[in-house]
Amino acid sequence: EDARERWEYYTKKENKIPFDIDAFNDATKGGVSRKTVSILMAGIHVGKTLALCHCAAGNLLDGKNVLYITLEMAEEEISMRIDSNLLDHPIEDFDTIDYPLFKAKMDRLKSKVLGKLVVQQYPDKSASVVHFYKLLEDLKNKKKFIPDIIYVDYLNKCKSASIKDMSNSYQYVGSIMTELRALAIRQNVAIITATQLNR
Repeated sequence: EDARERWEYYTKKENKIPFDIDAFNDATKGGVSRKTVSILMAGIHVGKTLALCHCAAGNLLDGKNVLYITLEMAEEEISMRIDSNLLDHPIEDFDTIDYPLFKAKMDRLKSKVLGKLVVQQYPDKSASVVHFYKLLEDLKNKKKFIPDIIYVDYLNKCKSASIKDMSNSYQYVGSIMTELRALAIRQNVAIITATQLNR
């Protein structure tokens, strides 16, 4: 009886947030959707944060507002990695770049980047979605900043808001994942995080 409504839902073109990596767009049929959580899975020390920072830079160039929550690295380190992508400048040379060149690159970047970036750091295992909701409320009220996409670096470094016992890591991380998905739905954002394959 509701064939028409079903067909419209099945064939509706989603307004996705694309990646600037073709393989990621192929795998996700054009990018990530709002109200979803996507996870990059990789082994230890293979570049999960590198990939997240690269994708965040691509979103900024695409005019999206990006919130990057880090529970592993300092805010300044994450900002430098994103800046390295945006400025097309090697990260290992940031400590020797002279200010006039840096300023010129930044001025050129301002004309291309339409999105805004906020990087927020929390200590390892200290923050849950309760902290993220509070952060989003503060950013909205104080800075008029509403993200289109949130990066959480990374899943296993978060704290669960509902489970205190960490002895069952599968259940504990599953709880964090469920809480992140609820955050994505309630805030109408896409969330991208990462996890280690051995977790």
